[in-house]
Amino acid sequence: MKFQRSYEIIREPLQSVSPDVRQRAAPQCRYMVLDSEGNVVLAGTATPSENATFQMVFAGKLAAGSYTMLAQITVNGNAMNADIQRIPVHVAPVP
Repeated sequence: MKFQRSYEIIREPLQSVSPDVRQRAAPQCRYMVLDSEGNVVLAGTATPSENATFQMVFAGKLAAGSYTMLAQITVNGNAMNADIQRIPVHVAPVP
């Protein structure tokens, strides 16, 4: 939010923002996936779906095993004071 020459960062759920504002703000999820040894095995970006959630599809991109995904949400490409989340990911073997 902008107040004359000052700015204040306000975090709120993406679902609470109207669709037209979401489209103008261009939210994006940047992520990278690390293997158990800390090596980057996958990286990319995702845009929000119609229900204002981010979905990453790893099918066919990762072997079976445990991984850690680091993810951050940016708005208009702004990554200042980013809140980076660590999310465990488990890929099951294909039968």
